[in-house]
Amino acid sequence: MPFNSTDFYKAPWAAGIMTLTHEECIFVLEQCQVIIDNYDPADNFYQPITNDYVQVEYNRIDWTKGINGDTYAVLVGYDPEVNTLGINEHGIVPEEVIEPPIEETPIEEAAPIENPAE
Repeated sequence: MPFNSTDFYKAPWAAGIMTLTHEECIFVLEQCQVIIDNYDPADNFYQPITNDYVQVEYNRIDWTKGINGDTYAVLVGYDPEVNTLGINEHGIVPEEVIEPPIEETPIEEAAPIENPAE
C-alpha cells in the first residue's frame, strides 16, 4: 500500500513506522533533501534545522504522501545505495545475506605418538 492516507488508525496518523517501498523511501528522502537545501536560518530566527521542521514541511507538499516523526527518524538512517528493500514497522528491512556453503574438509588422523622412553 503506497503511503497511508486513508486508514487513520495507522501511521502516519498514529504512532509507529510506516511501511514504504524502496522507491517511496527514495521519493521522501529526495523531497526532504530539497527542504534541507533550501532552509534559511535567517527566516527561522537563526535556529538550526530540526527533523520535526523537515517532516512538517514535507507533509505540506502533499498530505496524501505524508509521513510521521517515527517514519522520518528511520528514513534519516536509510542509505539507498545499501538498503534496497524499504522500511516496515520494525525499521529498515535488512538485506538478505547469502552465505556460501561451508565445505567440509576431511580431518586427517594424527600419526601415533612414539614413546621415546621405549
